[in-house]
Amino acid sequence: MKMPLKIFSLSAAAVMFAFGSTAKAQTLFNDSFNTDTSGNWTINKSTGANANDAGQIAEFGYNYATYGVPSAPRTTDGSRTGLRLRPNVTGGIFSGFSVSPTAQNFGPAYKLSFDLWTNYIGGTGGLGTGGSGSTEAATAGVGTAGTSAQWAGSPTYDSVFFGNVIDGGTAGTDYRAYPRANNAAPATGAYAAGTTTGTGGAADNTNPYYSFLTSKTAPAEQVALSSTTQSGNSAVGTTSFAWHRVDILNYGGFVEWDIDGVRISTVNVTAQGLGGNNILLGMFDTTAGSPVGTTAQELNFALFDNVSVVAVPEPGSIAALSALVGGLMLRRRRSV
Repeated sequence: MKMPLKIFSLSAAAVMFAFGSTAKAQTLFNDSFNTDTSGNWTINKSTGANANDAGQIAEFGYNYATYGVPSAPRTTDGSRTGLRLRPNVTGGIFSGFSVSPTAQNFGPAYKLSFDLWTNYIGGTGGLGTGGSGSTEAATAGVGTAGTSAQWAGSPTYDSVFFGNVIDGGTAGTDYRAYPRANNAAPATGAYAAGTTTGTGGAADNTNPYYSFLTSKTAPAEQVALSSTTQSGNSAVGTTSFAWHRVDILNYGGFVEWDIDGVRISTVNVTAQGLGGNNILLGMFDTTAGSPVGTTAQELNFALFDNVSVVAVPEPGSIAALSALVGGLMLRRRRSV
């Protein structure tokens, strides 16, 4: 006996509707930083020997038009305000910090997305050489409790986070994946660019894999402010002087890091023992050197705008729905 096509169609449609309802992204958190929203965030700074509160600055609702930065691509009202982070501004202390939405728990499966702009001070030869204190890393991650600083110098960070060095000034470690189970150093074997190490390796900005991040010039306002340091072009394979879309997906025991839709890193977190279900945005210095002079201190920063967290369906729910759809399809084939 053939199964009535109309009945099958209705059953399949019901399942697909359920699947679509499950898979539809639910916004759990967002911040466009159009105003000072610091009251909704917890700022966690490096402590102990690295404590230097005056040198770790988070500015919410910051007017980034001051230094010629255009409106972020996902901004819908033309505003030019965001979150500006600057580590080790003064003091010359190896340090870093992170910010997290206060007391948030986004559950076991979610995606963090934001617009990112990084900016640095050039040297006497312009942007290509980098300047004093310019080699810093912008960071973001998931799985934190949101109550402690998440940065490379911490022996006890509780998250999985990623960092990109804004001027490409390190020897082979410009792209960094820090898994919870490997606190001491960036993870190896976690990069889509491969497993090679050192200059030109999988984590180095000169690797051809990162060439989609093209060379840029500084905004005219910055060149007018300091023509010597802000002239010329940034290095290929770095994120500076342009807006980029960043997505970090925490899903099914893995955390994936994409820039402009290109996979940068995947970390297995199955046995990580993460500290919570919160997010982090941050920045740290890779050395103890601070930028020299007010202009240099002002031009070394990371901007975050249009931050959002959306829920994604857990793997078990997708598997169950997929199995149900598959079973209905098999039943139809047998009945025809």
